[in-house]
Amino acid sequence: MAINIEALRIRLEDERQRLSSELAQLSLLQSYGEGIRSEDGGHGTHMAEDSSETYEKEQRLSLERNLRAILGDVERALHRVETGAFGRCESCRQPIGEERLDALPYASFCFSCTERHTRHRPA
Repeated sequence: MAINIEALRIRLEDERQRLSSELAQLSLLQSYGEGIRSEDGGHGTHMAEDSSETYEKEQRLSLERNLRAILGDVERALHRVETGAFGRCESCRQPIGEERLDALPYASFCFSCTERHTRHRPA
């Protein structure tokens, strides 16, 4: 069975839209939170409040980094669709398995190369 590139392109575009929307909502929440903190002087009345705010901010930043990374992967996959390179491993140039692309349409490496890169990545 051949890879349905058009169906995967549509999924990638939908994913791009979803990720962009999540990033916009996250930005809006961050702006709203900063507005509230500036009204009360930016400091909680208790160390635990400050600690909670710091934790929440770090969580938001981590989520934002992850969303931006995935969005970048999606954008690169859409570029590969446009250039005709979609579905080929960026490392060994062999076809990426249909099952892998169905599960992760923005995959840029075949399963073997992904395992090899993961094994040699420093912890």
